[in-house]
This record gives sequence, C-alpha cells and structure tokens, in this order.
Amino acid sequence: MRCHAQRGVIGLDEMVEIRRMQGGEANALGDVMWDAIHMGHSAYTAAQRHAWLPVPLQGAKWADKLAGQRVWVAVERDAPVGFLTLADAGYIDLGFVRAAQQGCGVFSALLRALEDDARGAGMWRLWTCAS
Repeated sequence: MRCHAQRGVIGLDEMVEIRRMQGGEANALGDVMWDAIHMGHSAYTAAQRHAWLPVPLQGAKWADKLAGQRVWVAVERDAPVGFLTLADAGYIDLGFVRAAQQGCGVFSALLRALEDDARGAGMWRLWTCAS
C-alpha cells in the first residue's frame, strides 16, 4: 500500500477498501492482529508482546468472538490489512493495522466507518479500554 502525506495530512490511495467482515476471514484478521503487535512500532518489549499474543488467534473460538461483534476490515489487493470491532453498548473492542500500513490513515478510515454505522444504529457514546 502506498500512502502520501501533504501538509501533515496522511491519505490513503484508492487501493484500500473499507468494508464489513466477510465469512471465513477470522484467521486472516488474527494474522493482522499478530503482525500489528509484533512487527509494528511499540512501547512494549518483545517479551511483553510475546506474552500478550504468542501466536496469531485462529479457529472457532476466535471466529465466534468476531461473529459476536460488528467488524470493519481494511482490504488491499483482496487481503485484510486492518480491522476494527464494535461490541455491545458502543464498546470498541479491537483495532489493529498491519505494521506496513501503519501511519497511512487506515485506522482513521476504519474508525470513520465504525462511527457512521454506530450513529445510524443510535449509538451516541463509544468507548474503549486501550493500551
């Protein structure tokens, strides 16, 4: 993915699509999460990141967790590069962007899609617990 900066504003090129999660994507989103945690810039040590998520989340339990939430996915060349989830009561649960796409506006685009949907569903308060 290419991104460009102009006067301090980072923009996505037309190759990135924001859409809702499709069936069968849970394992790919587990890979995105692992990549964001382990390959991206972090205030945490490698040991701390390994303790948090030693391997990508995969399988039925992970798929069920995602299926119970609204999930937006950023896709480039038919592959997920980021995702953001919204659980009940306006709780933003998970948000991750692959290291190579960080700083390019992917998370901002995901958040705009989530906010638009939440407003349409009558959710006026969103919240999260983030590190």
